[in-house]
Amino acid sequence: MAEIKELLKTKLIFPLREKVFNLNNKMGRYKNVLWLIGDGRSGTTWIASVINADRKARELFEPYHPLVLENSDLPPYLYSSTDTNNNAVLNAYNDIFSGHLAHRRIDFDNRKLFYKGLIVKDIFINLSASILYKNFPFVKPVLLIRNPFAVVYSKLQKKHWFWPSDLDVYLKNSSLLNRLNVDIISLIEHAKQRNNFVEIQFIHWALGNCILLEDFSANNLHLIFYENIKKSPDKELAKLRAYLGNSFDFVAKSTNKAVYNKASRVVGKNKDRTDHKNTYDYWEQLYSNEEFELGVNVLKVFGWFEAYLPNGEPDPNFFKSLGFNIKNAL
Repeated sequence: MAEIKELLKTKLIFPLREKVFNLNNKMGRYKNVLWLIGDGRSGTTWIASVINADRKARELFEPYHPLVLENSDLPPYLYSSTDTNNNAVLNAYNDIFSGHLAHRRIDFDNRKLFYKGLIVKDIFINLSASILYKNFPFVKPVLLIRNPFAVVYSKLQKKHWFWPSDLDVYLKNSSLLNRLNVDIISLIEHAKQRNNFVEIQFIHWALGNCILLEDFSANNLHLIFYENIKKSPDKELAKLRAYLGNSFDFVAKSTNKAVYNKASRVVGKNKDRTDHKNTYDYWEQLYSNEEFELGVNVLKVFGWFEAYLPNGEPDPNFFKSLGFNIKNAL
């Protein structure tokens, strides 16, 4: 029976879905593109479902992924800029942002006939976001940030998943190294030698957010914090709608409680979303002493240790110093 179901999906259901996606493309239904960027395990899948509670938009689940693109020139955490001229990245995102790319993995939850836009969810492309935005200025980038101790601990629980650990993607990119200070480069070099999973994931989190916020401003990038949308989802949705504009009418106007309370499918089928404490003391108890100290050191070297308050919430003053006033209320 399982083999028959798989055959039906492969030969009938998914080819039919691709025809539906192409029809929507020809009808111009993908003009409004919300680009949701964040590190893995930041809650991007859950946030996308909250934003798209009525399923009006087609969600592309992690299209920049080796299992989708199958291109060795497009590794996770690749840094691209105007001086690197990576045509492979630009070509890939021309297919992604146009809605032309269809794939069983990225279109798993898309089962409607008509759509009002695209939500492109990415976890490996932070460092190339700026050059992509310059080439595709019609997209609306949104960065989701979550407490790094929560992010890395979640990766530890899913360590068997795909979490790249080769730091050569940074160390062999001269354009990126030219932007980093000697302390950060030294940290990455020593982390490569130590090969500690936790330290490497903290580096991915810090570097991805650091570079992205340097390259964007509040005029062309909207920040969502996992902790804030948990606490005040309606308020955060209102801020997002104000940033996107009226044409993005697929964004939920209020919180769908059933969607909000349900964990994303990458957590577990039919599970409710669970809450926990978020203080530094809480996370220190869950990590080994070495892991916690390595994480703290990474954040301090990058200058991001004070991005979060001791209670685990984002510090508005820290992000205001970077040009992002996250306390703006509507």
